[in-house]
Parts: sequence; C-alpha cells; structure tokens
Amino acid sequence: ETCELVHKYNVWATEKSRATSRIMMACVGYIRLEQLMKRQSSARWQDIQQYINTHLIAPFTLQEMAEELHISVATICKTVKRNTGKTVGQLVTEDRVRRAQQYLSSSERPVAEIAEIVGVEDYNYFTRIFRRQTGMTPTQYRRRVRNAK
Repeated sequence: ETCELVHKYNVWATEKSRATSRIMMACVGYIRLEQLMKRQSSARWQDIQQYINTHLIAPFTLQEMAEELHISVATICKTVKRNTGKTVGQLVTEDRVRRAQQYLSSSERPVAEIAEIVGVEDYNYFTRIFRRQTGMTPTQYRRRVRNAK
C-alpha cells in the first residue's frame, strides 16, 4: 500500500510539474507577444509621423495615408490618439501652423504663399487655423517676432 501511495504521489507531482511548466510557457509566450505588439505599435507611430511630415505640404486624406501605410484608418486614428491625445486633424493642423511660424519668422514670403507651402490652399482658412492655434493672425505673429528681435 505504501508503494502505491508513493506511485500516486509521483504521478501527481509529475502532472503538477507539467501543468506548472505549461503555465510558465504560456506566460513567456504572452510576454513575448506583448513586447512584439509594443514594437509594432512604436514602428506604426513612427511611420505615421513620417508620413505626416513628408506629406504636410499638400492636402491628404486619412484613406490615402491608410493605403500607403497598409493599415486601417481606425488604426491610424487610435495610434495618433494614444500617442498624442489628439486627432489626426489636430496633429496635422498643429504641425502646419508650427511650420508656418518658422517661415513667418525667417522669411519675407507673403502669408498666402506660406499657407500654400504648408499645405493649406485657402488663405482665409489658413488665417483661421493659425489664429485658433496661436491667438493671432499670421501677420500679427510676424510683426511680434520682428519686434522681439
């Protein structure tokens, strides 16, 4: 009878050991998958930033971006929101205004030309978004920068 109990204990211990091993392997697999997903998410965010930077000079649609990056529009929107807390439109507008500020402070180009250079074809719309972002018109901004120098 003792021999039978020892045998049952050994079988039980072996099964418990195998189950523990399977659980550990599942955990390792999960951790690896999670790391892979983080790397992919980081690469995706970099791809989105690069796309925006290289296409900022002309209007583009989310669908065009999605097709070129081979991801869905929803994935683009979620990735941008997760990394910035903003929508794609807000991010693009901020980048365009930031570039416009650089041109306004470093060149004598007309505001309408700068608007086109940063990807906004409508001068009035450009002035509205610039004012919304900075609290002043492009002309006022240029004056303020010049007076500060």
